[in-house]
Amino acid sequence: MKQFQIPDEIELIGFFGAEPIERSLEDGYWRFEIRDVTGVALSFGFNVFERSAQISLSVAGCTYVTVSHEFADRLLLLNDQLVCEFSSRDSRGSLILRRGDRVSAIWSTLRTQ
Repeated sequence: MKQFQIPDEIELIGFFGAEPIERSLEDGYWRFEIRDVTGVALSFGFNVFERSAQISLSVAGCTYVTVSHEFADRLLLLNDQLVCEFSSRDSRGSLILRRGDRVSAIWSTLRTQ
């Protein structure tokens, strides 16, 4: 089974600008949150053992979107983006988180067979 490769915690803290809001080293789980100038909060969590990632978008404490995906292979930092790559037997996918004045999350999945 593949391992989920992630940056070290210091690099993730640098990207999110804060310590994780939730962390369980025993369970392999971290969750971070960032807010933009419009008040949108983006929560990003991942589990290295389950090879999964999740985001939630909230405004004023009300969550409007939650997306989860399994089969995560790699989490990497590219400039001001956090990219999570996913793959399974018949698909490849990615999640791109962008920070700045406005946060954004772009999910995409393509079938490979």
